[in-house]
Amino acid sequence: MASYVQNILIADGDHIPAVYQFVRHGENVFDFNAILPLPVGCVTPEEKIKYWGTKGNVINAVFHEEDGSFSFQTLNAAPVPVVERLAERFPDCTFIFRWADEGGGNCGEILYEYDHESYAFYPEDGTAEEIYQQCWGQPMYYMEGANTSCKN
Repeated sequence: MASYVQNILIADGDHIPAVYQFVRHGENVFDFNAILPLPVGCVTPEEKIKYWGTKGNVINAVFHEEDGSFSFQTLNAAPVPVVERLAERFPDCTFIFRWADEGGGNCGEILYEYDHESYAFYPEDGTAEEIYQQCWGQPMYYMEGANTSCKN
């Protein structure tokens, strides 16, 4: 079963209009094919994982005009290769990329400066709450005993 990963991508203010135009594709606010087009014939989820780092293209992308950030979901993993390519395309732009899956077990933050990764943080178990909250907009809840039966 696929789990959703909430992704947040923030570009520095001077480059927001150019990044916004570059990542759009048709009606899509953020499209991996605009950044890192799939090779012809690359259609299976396994091929997409090898190329984009995730099973498919962006889900539910939103551009937030107030801070110039993008939020979107992916399946099972963060699209790190796509964001790396975007950072290479805009070497004078600083990007902050954060992600967290539904359970908070797969999350992290990467800072790209001058077209390469300059900082990366991958929280260990129990330290993902802040990134989770930044990505999902709500606290991470631990559901102890979720599979126990209830008595009336």
